[in-house]
Amino acid sequence: MTQNQSTPRWLHAWAVLTVLVTLPLLFFGAEVTTKDAGLSDPQGYRHPWELLKALAESVGFGGLQIEYSHRVAGFTVGICAIVLVTGLWLFERRRWICWAAVAALGLIGTQGVLGICRVDYNEAGGRIYAMIHGCFAQIVIAALVSVALFTSRGWTQDRDGAQASPVLRRWSLLTVLLVYGQLVLGSIVRHSDFLLGSRLHVLGAFVVLAAMLWLVKLSSEPLALAGGGPPPANAGGSLSFPLKVLMVLVSLQIMLGTEAWLGRAMQFYLREPGSMASDWVRSAHYVLGTAIFATCVVIAWNANRREIVVERPAQVRTLEGAA
Repeated sequence: MTQNQSTPRWLHAWAVLTVLVTLPLLFFGAEVTTKDAGLSDPQGYRHPWELLKALAESVGFGGLQIEYSHRVAGFTVGICAIVLVTGLWLFERRRWICWAAVAALGLIGTQGVLGICRVDYNEAGGRIYAMIHGCFAQIVIAALVSVALFTSRGWTQDRDGAQASPVLRRWSLLTVLLVYGQLVLGSIVRHSDFLLGSRLHVLGAFVVLAAMLWLVKLSSEPLALAGGGPPPANAGGSLSFPLKVLMVLVSLQIMLGTEAWLGRAMQFYLREPGSMASDWVRSAHYVLGTAIFATCVVIAWNANRREIVVERPAQVRTLEGAA
């Protein structure tokens, strides 16, 4: 049998917590874009204690407070990631997971620098830095979710050599790319007045939905064994749960996307600013899109993971009638 090299449960729980902490960061970041509050403070970097003091002394919750809350959430995610990396290097035997966590921490730092550039170099780059900052966030989330997956017990659990078909493996990767492309189109819609971007984003939603439905269809087929023979009864367990989560998230995303599109249309025809509820719907649409992308990454990792070959004891033959 393969040796048990599972991560301590508390450390995996911390990896999951780090992923959950990114949700407020994503929502406040989406609100910054929705309310166009990215330049509420012309200084790109402030120390975290300055931000906390300003939030404590502020009245109301306007653009400056949203921007500062976004920055505080960014510092919080960074601290959680530092603790995660430290814990993995101390208690995790599989060094490749430690390096994956280091890479995720590096991406978080890069995202912070992009956020600073978005403010300090806005005059030179305009909304380009804001778009890059928003699109790069998806890469950071994918890295953190991957670390949480790698530290889970399900990742190290034997599947008796069962593996997904080559078609499923390739299609899971293609689905990840399609979802990311849809997120990029959404960022173009949010950060520019490019009308073709809105049409492509709506068209892309149908393409992504079709890709996900085909992914579910391919995943319903039984996994194959590396050495041939019927797969074990629980061989597809690593795919079934994230696929169910994906379908729930996609259903919610369709409703939020429709509501966000109708809200923008009403604002355009009535020439009135959006309400707080409509702004929250648009921000939630962005956050949920990120969650769908992260779920697709989990599915792709599970579909493309190296099969676990279980060494079975050789049968000992004895002569008939021997004592």
